[in-house]
Amino acid sequence: MLSCAYDLNLSTDKNGLSLNIDTENNELNIEAAKSVGAFFRLNITQIDVINTDVLKSVKKCRAVTQKIRIPAAEQKLVETAFLETY
Repeated sequence: MLSCAYDLNLSTDKNGLSLNIDTENNELNIEAAKSVGAFFRLNITQIDVINTDVLKSVKKCRAVTQKIRIPAAEQKLVETAFLETY
């Protein structure tokens, strides 16, 4: 079984998705992502659980990077990828 977030890669230099969710735009928008959940056989509850799980994991990033002793300068380089924008 694949993880709900098996292919997430951080990005600090993009303002849009690498692959469009639909034919209209590549906007970073959780509602757009939710709108295609049915194509992946997910109901709204499952989508919300996945979203919550990913957000919880991302919020732990700073503590994890400090625990495993990633240098502060390296943490600073990627910190914008972990800012919540919606």
